Amino acid sequence: MGLCLASSLVARRDFIPYDQLVRYKWWFRYGYMSSTGHCFDNSSAFSQSLKEFERRQQLFASKHKIPSDELDFLSDPHLLKEFDVHCTESGVAGNEALIRLTPVSLFFYRYPTDAVEFAGISGAITHDSPKAYDSCRYYGALIVAALRGETKQQLLDDKFYLNHKSWFNNKPLNPDVMKVAQGSYKKAGEYHDRIRGKGYIVDALETALWTFYYDEGSFEKGILDAVNRGDDTDATAAIYGPLAGAYYGFDNLPKKWISQMLLFLLLLAFSLSKVWSIEFEPYSLRTQSLYEPLGIDAKVPLLSWRLQSSKIIRGVSQVAYQIRAAHHKRDLDSNPLWDSGMVVSNSTAIVWEGPTLSSRERIVWQVRSWDNGGKISEWSEIASFEMGLLDAHDWDPAVWIENKAYMTGNTSLPYFVKRFSISNSISSARLWIVGLGQFVATVNGQVVTSGVLNPGYFDWNKSIEYSTYNVTALLKDGDNVLGVALGKGIYRAEKPLGGRYYKFLTTPHPMKLIAQLQLNYMDGSCQYIVSDSSWLTTVTGPLLESSWYGGEEYDARKELIGWDTPTYDHSTWKMADISSIPNPNAIYRARESPSIQIVEEIVAISVTDKGDGTYIFDFGINHAGWPKLSMRGARGTTVTIMPGELLNLDETINQVTEGTPIYDRYTFSGNGIETYAPTFRYHGFRYLQIENLTYLPQVNDFKSYTLRINNDVTGTFNSSIELLNSIHKIVNRAVQSNMFSVFTDCPHREKLGWLEETHLVFPAIERFFDVQAHGRSVVRRIAEAQLSNGMVPTTAPEFPIFNGAFRDEPNWGNSIILLPLYLYQSYGEIALLEEFYSNMVSWIDYLRSKAQNNIVSYGLGDWYAIDQSTPVGVTGTYGYWMSANGLAKIASALNKTDDAKKYSDLASQISSAFHRTYFNATAHTYATGSQAADVFALEMDAVPVTEQQNVIQHLINDIRERSNHTSSGEVSLPSWFRMLSFYGHDDVIYDFLSRTDSPSYGYAIIHGATSLTEDWDGPAPVKGQPLSSQNHFMFGAVDEWFMRSLAGIQQVANSIDYRILNIKPVIVGNISHVEATYRTTRGWIEIQWNRVEEVFTLKVMLPYGSIAKVYVPGTKATSDYGTQIQIRKREAMTVFKIESGSYTFKSVIDVNTKQN
Repeated sequence: MGLCLASSLVARRDFIPYDQLVRYKWWFRYGYMSSTGHCFDNSSAFSQSLKEFERRQQLFASKHKIPSDELDFLSDPHLLKEFDVHCTESGVAGNEALIRLTPVSLFFYRYPTDAVEFAGISGAITHDSPKAYDSCRYYGALIVAALRGETKQQLLDDKFYLNHKSWFNNKPLNPDVMKVAQGSYKKAGEYHDRIRGKGYIVDALETALWTFYYDEGSFEKGILDAVNRGDDTDATAAIYGPLAGAYYGFDNLPKKWISQMLLFLLLLAFSLSKVWSIEFEPYSLRTQSLYEPLGIDAKVPLLSWRLQSSKIIRGVSQVAYQIRAAHHKRDLDSNPLWDSGMVVSNSTAIVWEGPTLSSRERIVWQVRSWDNGGKISEWSEIASFEMGLLDAHDWDPAVWIENKAYMTGNTSLPYFVKRFSISNSISSARLWIVGLGQFVATVNGQVVTSGVLNPGYFDWNKSIEYSTYNVTALLKDGDNVLGVALGKGIYRAEKPLGGRYYKFLTTPHPMKLIAQLQLNYMDGSCQYIVSDSSWLTTVTGPLLESSWYGGEEYDARKELIGWDTPTYDHSTWKMADISSIPNPNAIYRARESPSIQIVEEIVAISVTDKGDGTYIFDFGINHAGWPKLSMRGARGTTVTIMPGELLNLDETINQVTEGTPIYDRYTFSGNGIETYAPTFRYHGFRYLQIENLTYLPQVNDFKSYTLRINNDVTGTFNSSIELLNSIHKIVNRAVQSNMFSVFTDCPHREKLGWLEETHLVFPAIERFFDVQAHGRSVVRRIAEAQLSNGMVPTTAPEFPIFNGAFRDEPNWGNSIILLPLYLYQSYGEIALLEEFYSNMVSWIDYLRSKAQNNIVSYGLGDWYAIDQSTPVGVTGTYGYWMSANGLAKIASALNKTDDAKKYSDLASQISSAFHRTYFNATAHTYATGSQAADVFALEMDAVPVTEQQNVIQHLINDIRERSNHTSSGEVSLPSWFRMLSFYGHDDVIYDFLSRTDSPSYGYAIIHGATSLTEDWDGPAPVKGQPLSSQNHFMFGAVDEWFMRSLAGIQQVANSIDYRILNIKPVIVGNISHVEATYRTTRGWIEIQWNRVEEVFTLKVMLPYGSIAKVYVPGTKATSDYGTQIQIRKREAMTVFKIESGSYTFKSVIDVNTKQN
């Protein structure tokens, strides 16, 4: 067990209880780390703990859809935190916990507080007893003290606990353990009378200390006494040995024993030496911000990695790296294609500097790093990437194909197949494909990807985005079939069947595809299967309609069972028709963002019988995805499936917020239980109304799959205030519901890429999701949508063309500048700034042409504001200033000095014009005195220094007069949060967030909102206004405040990728606890603070390479390792400086403190 614990600490370089349990399980099941090759001498209680752990693992895997082969290797901190590792019955207090704890003390002895606490936890996960926890804490502390050079007299002092109380976080010991700590073992001759080495942990502790006390200064005598005393002798020796060994040291061990130990000690020393050098976070190597991407077309791709965040090592950073790359793993060491050599740099993201890359080329690569202590890491795991088809001619001789027999309402959507044979051994196979509007590709009846709703949004008149798949494992010797089903998507926006809802109409585009399958054989030859007229196709299948907005029509009687397998008879299918690229000027591009995936399964929580075969299923959460229905019915019976966010008063579906009617219709084949889920569209819904069912369904018959683009989760937030947690949850749900190939505004009636949310809410989004690759893809779509005169339309891609301000709006169009800027600040994504700089200049020039005396007086205003008085010129000019100010920062980052000054001067001129035009000196406010006008003026730095406090006070007065409510709309809300916080009024924000009356987040929540709503009132409009979308993330800026202010994670000005931070949590209201995690490009930041009356405790972990100032409330704050640099008496704050690693800060504060 001890070796299992040691191996976990060494391998994970951290204290990970889940991983420890995994290794104990391996020992229990497979003899891992056992000297005999099998498990022996473990108690029944310990065995039960491991069996319980296995049971919990299976439940956890089912809940989170974790493959079984990945279950023992979890590294996601969110999953590790969620898993309950206390797998034992209460009261279990066996001695195994003491026997195995030594590696914890050895590993963490430099940090006694950590060592003692972790020693206790190491026991508690399998021995859930205060006695076990405290026995381990106490004995772990003794070993640490011995390693740190304390005398035997100090170790055995009856006041050892009191003398080291800070090591124990001032937590008392269990009374039984305290008796031992106070010397109950110090009685000569007492072993046979009372002190017995039994299986009970307190007895074991007492006996080991008795042995140490009476060993007469001899390790040999102590060990022999322990094993010769009887009872659980091996346990007594195993517990005595580590403490005695730590105290006496290597030189005082019996020489005759040492020779048997040298090899083991050598290996142990080598292993532990690795602990103190940097390593790489598993699966963190990225190419173009993607894991193991296939088919990229960036000719100079970005290579990046993350170092493993550590609570153990402090003040470590990367100072150099080396990358090597090759075509094959075997060549990395001896014959690399590119070896960077040692490059002095702290960057963890660099561009490819090897030979020019070509189409289809596969590269494997790895990295190693040097730290500031001179240590060098091992080589990282091997990562790979493959180039796509970089030239249009690489597709030759593939051509576009379609089925011209398709007729809306008369046929099904088209299927295509290509039969081919394999006679030699395959080494690899790749499929390059794009289908318009959507496609599902299969090989021998198996889908080629877990990604869905492919290919996503793009303007097919500008670019065609293809996907690349590894299909090697799907092929077999002999006959094979490549199958493709096509759907309409948003591409074929025609009037749908059955009077279904549609957002817009265009001239119907023919559904078509182009594909190329490359088969690479073991003998070095290759074969190409390409789309051409030899493919077979049919329109006699079951899917009769797949309207992107209105729903699907599916007739199971027409299912073509096995249509994409070699055994199917395709003799009645026709030859495919040759088609053409949608626009000859369009270019082929590789997909550059993650795919849309199923990320969650939701089971209905209730079903209500409405009579006449109509049932209402409630899934409990408003979300975006696919319903999955298991039903039965007579052949030819049709059921209608209507999604909805809300219910009418009679508890039937209400689609007023979504567009109506939206429905799927399914006709039964009559073959028992039939399962249906949409294929080529998705819904936004909480409820499903099923009509014409002929039996009483069960609640678990109907499930839903949540869909979104598969961006990594990179942040968590939780507090002691449930209302704040609920606000975060509804924001997060709305973000996920609109995180598709572009950021949509709602997942039902619109499904369009409205651009303002991409930058207004970006700082909140990127705190919880890795959107580097996704954001890059969105920027490209924005650039492609830009008009020749520089105007950027409000949606991208621009599918329907709107009029007036609904097409041309300064705070929507400025996404062409602000989104790339934010991606650069968060991820160091400078290539986007370079690539799209001319687009940004064109946009500024366009706005300049629309401005009069630097005032822009057009647009939609502060959309959905409570106070509608804010002039359009105020919001329009703010958008103009944001563009100029943003472009100045971008020009500076690109070392375009003249441009940086030019646009900085323009931003100042806009601010001055704003002040001249809108300042009301008498009322100390701007324009109409709206909250929006005040926060815009403050953020634009338009307010003279002498007026700043007056304006902020005017803002606060208006909030207070509105009973602590904001009057902001979508555009001003992010500034509202930022400016109140910047000027030290987070308490005002907290007071607003605590409200549950209209308008507020809380009001929507208490009236049933489970995702963020478009209107402040959510499902219960107060003023009689029409209901709006119930799944809209445009008011989501509050999530940025949670992370920036409550958690205190702030990147300083001019820092990029969170290199330099301020950790400055605010204490407001009655919040007593906040914890948050955030994964930067460098690694994980963790924050946790607690307030218990006047005692404030803050714990901070920084990743390698980051540095921070930590602002701790109170002028007498202390830290375990942070360096105090300043005491701010005016702010009642102590400032520390820290580097990477884990730190704890404590202070005493005013219990009435409302803000920091």
